[in-house]
Amino acid sequence: MSGDMESEVLYLYGITAEGQRLPEVASTSLFAISDSKLSAIVERVSAEEFSPEVLEVKLQSVAWIAVVARKHQDVLQSAMRSGAVIPAQLCTLFSHADAVRQSLAANAEQFLDTLGRLDGRQEWGVKIFVDETKVCVTNAKLQALEASAQTASPGYAFVLTKQCDALRAALCSARIDEIVDDIVGLLDNLPLEVRFKAILPAAATGRSETMILNAAVLVSDEGHKSLMSELDQLAATLQSDGVEFELSGPWPPYSFCGEEDDEDEDSTDPVEV
Repeated sequence: MSGDMESEVLYLYGITAEGQRLPEVASTSLFAISDSKLSAIVERVSAEEFSPEVLEVKLQSVAWIAVVARKHQDVLQSAMRSGAVIPAQLCTLFSHADAVRQSLAANAEQFLDTLGRLDGRQEWGVKIFVDETKVCVTNAKLQALEASAQTASPGYAFVLTKQCDALRAALCSARIDEIVDDIVGLLDNLPLEVRFKAILPAAATGRSETMILNAAVLVSDEGHKSLMSELDQLAATLQSDGVEFELSGPWPPYSFCGEEDDEDEDSTDPVEV
C-alpha cells in the first residue's frame, strides 16, 4: 500500500457466497473481496482510529461500542436479505486485501459448509421468564402447614411459616424445572437447531421476572411458523404459572457459525490479521 492507503485498514462485516449482492447501508462504503467462491464484505476505515492502542481505550466506552455495533448490525441485517451471511465479530480487521483473500482461501471449506447450512434459515432468540410469585404450587403438605400456621400460637406459627416458605420455594423450583423440561422437549422436537445460552441476571435483562431459559434457534421460514404456533399454545397453558415468552429476531447467525459453547457470550475483542 502507498499514500493514503497506508492510513487505512479493512473492517470485515461478514462473509457471503461469491456474487451475492452487496448490502446498501447509508453512509457506508462497502465493497467485496472475493476468493474461493466466497466474498468478504469490507469497508476501509482509519488505521489510527482502529489501531490496537486506540481500540483498547474505545472498547471501554459503551457509547462508542453502541454506535459501531449498530452499524455492524445494520450491514449484516441488510446482507441477510440477499442470502446467507457468516457474521464477523465486532472490529475484525485486516491490514490489506491480500490478507482477506488468504483468510478466505485458508477457511474456504469451513465457510462454504457453514453458508450451506445457513441458507434459507434465520437465527431467532427465545427467552423465557417467570414471575416466581405466580408459579402454581399445589401440595397437600404445604396446604396443611399453612392451615396449621393460621391457628398456631405466635411462636409456633413463626416456625410453621418458615417451614411453609422453605417448602413453597422447593416446590416452585421443581415446577420451574418441569416447565423448562417441557420447553426444551418442544424445541428438540421441532425442525430447527438450538443453542442454549447462559441465563442472564435481572441487571442484564432489565426485568423483574427471573429468566429460566435463554436459547438461540436456527430455523427456516416454514419452521419459524411452526415454532411460533407451538410457543403460542404453550404460553397460553403456562400463563397461570407467571411464565412469559420473549422472541426476537431474525438476527445474524452468530450462535451457529462457531463451535457450540453454552456459556460463551459473543466476543467484541478485535482481531487483526
